[in-house]
Amino acid sequence: MDQEKNSSFTLKEKIKYYSDKWNKEHFFELTIAMIVIVGFIIYGFVKDNGIQFVFMIVGLTYGIWENNRKKAYIERNAYGQVSNKKDKEE
Repeated sequence: MDQEKNSSFTLKEKIKYYSDKWNKEHFFELTIAMIVIVGFIIYGFVKDNGIQFVFMIVGLTYGIWENNRKKAYIERNAYGQVSNKKDKEE
């Protein structure tokens, strides 16, 4: 019997689980990246050399990229079980 059929977890619970798991696994990476980006932004304001605006854009881009990585991870793990089940039936 399929494990997905016997699962007592709802899709919402799976999404929360994989979201929390991703956050725990990437906490150190995200913290270091945030410290570096904020450090360069502060440095740019102190030296008034314009680099802060570049790193604001870098920070925004990095945040969007990491959010997409997280959503892809959740989709692969939480929703992937549903799509794999459909593929097996065909």
